[in-house]
Amino acid sequence: MDSSATAPNYAHKKFSALKRKRSQDEETDDVIFIMEQPAKRPFFRPWLDEPRAAITTGPEESRPPRRPTPTTVTTTYHANMVRSHAPRLRSPKAQQRRDRNTLACLLSRRARQANQVAMEQQYEHYRVQHEANLEQQIRLSLYYVRFLQQAMATTRAPLSDTQHKLPQTAQCWPQQATATKR
Repeated sequence: MDSSATAPNYAHKKFSALKRKRSQDEETDDVIFIMEQPAKRPFFRPWLDEPRAAITTGPEESRPPRRPTPTTVTTTYHANMVRSHAPRLRSPKAQQRRDRNTLACLLSRRARQANQVAMEQQYEHYRVQHEANLEQQIRLSLYYVRFLQQAMATTRAPLSDTQHKLPQTAQCWPQQATATKR
């Protein structure tokens, strides 16, 4: 089978690509592919599709003008675009009920926030008070330890006088002598 005879007439069933030979194209040495869009809608990838389409298609004169896509029409987004629907018409009684509910919700929210702030202030007050109590306990325990140390230092001198009497009491009452040594 001669591939040179069938190559210019061949169109792939998926892409329908037409290939020009280099010998026919005198202006450039590159092989140019002219692609048609597949029947199926492609994925929306503007960062990939748009520049590639502009590069591969060539001059703008040969293709028909394109309709703008919906994504190019709305390029900027604003938060108010979400609420594009018309406001619902309500009876005066229903609107009054809605207003009352809105005010009640706002009041309950403010009351809840006030309670939370009051609880936070109370917690901070209790924390400061607890911290002061702990500092006072530490000071008192240090004072008590120093007082005991001073008391032990002052009572050691008289204890040495009583140590001479201990052996005599140990001879008299041996059970009491063992109890005092513990």
